[in-house]
Amino acid sequence: MLVTAKQHGHYELGAVDYATVAIGPDEAADVVQLGLVGTTAPDGSPVLVGVRGSAPQYGQANCRLEVIAVFDGAGSAVAGAIAFKSAIPRLDCVG
Repeated sequence: MLVTAKQHGHYELGAVDYATVAIGPDEAADVVQLGLVGTTAPDGSPVLVGVRGSAPQYGQANCRLEVIAVFDGAGSAVAGAIAFKSAIPRLDCVG
């Protein structure tokens, strides 16, 4: 995400960007459109999760999560935990 931003000048480092999405006929929610979340892997090592929301105007219909970790095992563990939690029924805020 950061390399792409620098190469193409799409966005700069700063606060998280939010977007408002419909979650029902008369309801909306604020969601992260673009940002980085600092967290830790199960082994305690630091991990960043990049969040990039959908951008249908640019052909990107789905949101995207990118896991950035020092160790492959840590990144895989975090990605697996996110995938597992994503399988639990939730509101579909993307579309």
